Amino acid sequence: MERSMETFLMPDTRDELYLSYYGQHRCDPGLEYGPAVRDHYLLVYVSDGGGVYQANGKETPLRGGESFVLFPNVLTRYKADLMEPWDYKWIAFSGAAAGPILNQAGITTAHPVIRHRRPERISALIDSLLDYEPARDEKTDRLFYSGNLRLLLAELSRDGAGTGGGRQVDNRMIAARNFMQQHFDNNITASMVAEYAGMERSYFTKRFKAEFGRSPYDYILELRLAKGKRLLAQTDIPVEHLALLLGFNDSFHFSNFFKKRTGCAPLVYRKQNIGME
Repeated sequence: MERSMETFLMPDTRDELYLSYYGQHRCDPGLEYGPAVRDHYLLVYVSDGGGVYQANGKETPLRGGESFVLFPNVLTRYKADLMEPWDYKWIAFSGAAAGPILNQAGITTAHPVIRHRRPERISALIDSLLDYEPARDEKTDRLFYSGNLRLLLAELSRDGAGTGGGRQVDNRMIAARNFMQQHFDNNITASMVAEYAGMERSYFTKRFKAEFGRSPYDYILELRLAKGKRLLAQTDIPVEHLALLLGFNDSFHFSNFFKKRTGCAPLVYRKQNIGME
């Protein structure tokens, strides 16, 4: 295994499912990545050694033959073991079908760790990507990348490992979460999302929390916070404009919210993190 390599693609983002990039890395002891937020899905397969994955305030140790998924708009970090640091391989993917496929396999933000039944199959499929030499014909390449990604996701569905049993997530919960991801910056409320899902609010809140590990209200706030951090670090948009972009009534409410969640004011965060997100 090479110490590190990564390949970026130019997919057709109109596809319902597409591969964005992939790679592998042999980690030094204690090497840490994050905290970070992404706008895509990232499957990380641990081929050897071990480390710790952290998201939503929970730490999960992993060893060779296991994987974890990093979800869009979720703050995550992971760290290699000090004595036996992990080697891992990854694939990044997106598309409208990605979330439902993972949910169908029981792999959610509340259950992101995968105990593979056939880890050698996962490793071989990612290795086929790492070893692939692009063809002169772009259509051929896209067929290969699309086919490989679908085979990998089929293996995850076979594992049904996110919750240990291939439990199917209620399609209404999937639709509600997708609705929040698309409209969190439009000042939506949990009641509006419950109505969209066709459910009574308290029952919807209970079901959503059981599926995804947090209430609809908290999930909306997490989406707003993640985007707020990115905009502060990557742009010079004034805070009062940024507040409106995120669905807050004014900069005062946004600043109070941001400080409670991060411990510092938006402008302080921008100064400390500019160019880092």
